[in-house]
Amino acid sequence: MKHYATAQRLGDRAFQCDATAVCTMPDGTRAHALLDGVGDTRAVRAWTRTAARRLARAAAGHKSAEAGLRAEYARYATDPVRLGREPRPARSRGCRRRTRP
Repeated sequence: MKHYATAQRLGDRAFQCDATAVCTMPDGTRAHALLDGVGDTRAVRAWTRTAARRLARAAAGHKSAEAGLRAEYARYATDPVRLGREPRPARSRGCRRRTRP
């Protein structure tokens, strides 16, 4: 059994909007995603958590952090909601891929 932990400090914000996710594919490829949520609203928190899961899944599925990020970026770029003038609620700060030996 693998154990993972993250720690976040709320500070003076109403909501903690940073998010982490881990995805392991059946072949053992594992990806970790860490997103720095910009803002402190429920909407930003929900978006960042969902994006972290999607990025981890994409990076593990592509067996490449860069390919996973590019695939998710392309998906978000064509999202009808994103084609408007709405501000981006979160930014990806890092994504890492690790394979089982």
